[in-house]
Amino acid sequence: MRTDECRTLRDSLVDLALERGDGRSLPEAVKEHLRTCAGCAMYLEGLRAAPRLFPEEPLYTPDLRRRTLRAVADATGAKPCRVASVLVPASALSVAMSVAAPVWLLTVLLRPLLGSEWLSLGFALALTISTGLVISGVGLSLLTQRRTPGLAPAPNGASLPEVHHE
Repeated sequence: MRTDECRTLRDSLVDLALERGDGRSLPEAVKEHLRTCAGCAMYLEGLRAAPRLFPEEPLYTPDLRRRTLRAVADATGAKPCRVASVLVPASALSVAMSVAAPVWLLTVLLRPLLGSEWLSLGFALALTISTGLVISGVGLSLLTQRRTPGLAPAPNGASLPEVHHE
């Protein structure tokens, strides 16, 4: 085996395989070397076999998703939550009641004052929606306020005093 010549030839074989796909149409000098060097000939056969051994597959498949989720569940010991199927309908009912009950109550209370059921229903809807928006805004503003705790957790689990810049 002629080390430098073989290394150069193998690099060119890889380049040819990448450019043309399989490296089948080779220059005459390369063919001559392959006739005399069994190692480089086997290297070329390996390059030609690679596309069959490693066919291109999409990165994400439904089967990959199932296997990943199964592996995560097995690793963490997670069990399917039986309550989850009840939580969605219960949440929807809760939201519906939190809107329907105030609208109904306000409609009943406003009907004698406004004299019209449709007008009282409209006002009740407007009051309920605007109150919900105000409460949501106040809640979000409270959540986004900057808090300054005394200690911040360090990456290794130790607690270090937080530095405050003025």
